[in-house]
Amino acid sequence: MANLGLEKEIDDTASYLNQRNLAISEYIKIINYGKINTYNRDYVLNNITNEINDCYLVGRIQDRLPNNLYICFKGIDANNLVSLLDLDNVQASTGSACNNGSSEPSNTMKAIGFSDYSNCIRFTFSCNESIDELNKLCLKIKYNVETLRNWR
Repeated sequence: MANLGLEKEIDDTASYLNQRNLAISEYIKIINYGKINTYNRDYVLNNITNEINDCYLVGRIQDRLPNNLYICFKGIDANNLVSLLDLDNVQASTGSACNNGSSEPSNTMKAIGFSDYSNCIRFTFSCNESIDELNKLCLKIKYNVETLRNWR
C-alpha cells in the first residue's frame, strides 16, 4: 500500500503535463510540497517495531526525509521480502535511495558505518495514504516477514 497515492499522483501528473504540454520543471513550481510530512512514515515505523521482533530503523528518525522509511528485519533476505510484498501489491525497494540498483552499499551507508544491508527494505510514502492503507501495509509486512522467518 505504500506508494499507492504516489502512483496515482504520478499518473495524474503525467496526464496533467501532457494535456498542458508543460515541462517537469514548470510543474514543480506548482506542486504543494507542504503536504509531505512524517506522519505516515512514523505510523508505519511504530507499528512495525511494536509488532515485529528483531527489526530496526537504519539511521536516526531525525534528520531524514520525512516520507522515507529504511528498515531492516533480522533473519530474512530483503530481496525475498520485496518479492512477497510485490505479490501483495506493495512497492518497496532494497538498498538506499542514493544507490538504487546497486548491490553495493551507498557512500552514505558507508559513511554512517552501515554494512549489513541484505535484510533491509525501503518504503517511500506519498503522504496521501489512508490509515486503512497504512494498517493493511503493516499487516502485509508482518505476515511476509513471519512467513520468511518460518520458512528458513
